Amino acid sequence: MWQFLQNELLSVQKEISEWRNTMDSWHQHCQVIMKACSGIDYAEFASFLKIIAGNRMAFLNTCSSVDSSDYPRHLSETFTKLGPFHAAFDLQRVANIIECLVCNEDFKRLDHTTLTLQPEMMLQQIRDTIQSTRGQHLLYQD
Repeated sequence: MWQFLQNELLSVQKEISEWRNTMDSWHQHCQVIMKACSGIDYAEFASFLKIIAGNRMAFLNTCSSVDSSDYPRHLSETFTKLGPFHAAFDLQRVANIIECLVCNEDFKRLDHTTLTLQPEMMLQQIRDTIQSTRGQHLLYQD
């Protein structure tokens, strides 16, 4: 998905490149056009990652706690079928993608105050979750 979005943005940037120097907010316009064409922009993708990470972290924290009644039943049933190893794998992949986002020049140009995902904070929360549940799930690797 991340690769798809990068390719979509590149296509938009190429398509409207002739107006690059005539607009102050050219990069933001590219995001708007990308969202119109593909249904998602970088900010929405970041929100999507936050939801995935939040659900996986909550599940793993619940797995490692004594009382699992705090987790919503419908999500608990879904994750129970997948298991903690799958949730841990997903969480590691989300962390990798967030690290890619942080390094991406187009993502850096977004107004980060408007994002629901604060990348550095989310990465730290993911690392904390992985560290705190390391004893319960042997999948984790640095």
